[in-house]
Amino acid sequence: MIVTETGKYRLTQDWSSRGSISIAHFGKGHIIIIDQVDPKNRKVIGPALLDWVSWKLPVEPVTNSD
Repeated sequence: MIVTETGKYRLTQDWSSRGSISIAHFGKGHIIIIDQVDPKNRKVIGPALLDWVSWKLPVEPVTNSD
């Protein structure tokens, strides 16, 4: 899914990211928060991500009932 809005998202599969100064690994079902979206560079960032990552993520939006 291409993340174009801030909010909470649940991972639909295991996911890892490597940045210039960080490595992150999250398991399926982990909820991540996206604080900022950069449409020009097609990147997103959030507290758990530690760095800007591609906005193509294996996620689904978390609804209020979840």
